[in-house]
Amino acid sequence: MKELLDLLEERVTALLQETQALRQENETLRRELSDKTAPLAEENRSLHDALAQEQAIKETAAKRIDALLLRITERIPE
Repeated sequence: MKELLDLLEERVTALLQETQALRQENETLRRELSDKTAPLAEENRSLHDALAQEQAIKETAAKRIDALLLRITERIPE
């Protein structure tokens, strides 16, 4: 019986050590992934902001063109 308990204790200890090692490896992988993706996330934010600005400029230009077309059509006799 003592041998079985010793074996069980050894296996539990080994599993706990393996679990701890896996947790540490996961944390390392998370840090590495974060380090690699942080610049991409910043670039994505920058591109998103640039796109939003470009869309706003296009929208403003379209409104101005519509206003000019309206002025022109109002002055053309039927």
